[in-house]
Amino acid sequence: MKRTIITIGLFSLAVLLLSSCIYVDGGGTHYQNFNYNLRGTWETQPGSYYNCTVVIDYNTIRISGSYIPSPLSRFTPYSSLKGYTEETSDLYLLKEGFIYIQDKGTWQNPLQYTYWVTEYPQSEKRLTLLPSNLTLFYKYP
Repeated sequence: MKRTIITIGLFSLAVLLLSSCIYVDGGGTHYQNFNYNLRGTWETQPGSYYNCTVVIDYNTIRISGSYIPSPLSRFTPYSSLKGYTEETSDLYLLKEGFIYIQDKGTWQNPLQYTYWVTEYPQSEKRLTLLPSNLTLFYKYP
């Protein structure tokens, strides 16, 4: 009987230790990713004053271009930066939330965004970064 209690106790302790190792944050690591709708390549409107391309993958974002507008200009260009999104509103064709980006080892102030899809006259996806109202257009996955 005593041996059974000790075995159960050791097993419980082992399970507790293993589960705590799995859930350790690792010093600021974020396990979230970018919203599926935001993944892909986004560009400023052709012919606009700004020339910027933003590529969003599962958990990285890459900002490039010859003239990168604010608020994106504060991030290191041409680098794959860690990031994720948190939605604050999720409607059928409209999503709002925040984009979090880690640059130079530090999580920067989040970018507020609005994502929406227009269906008429043609389907088009847009991503607007607030408060600058910088609108990026979806090009391809």
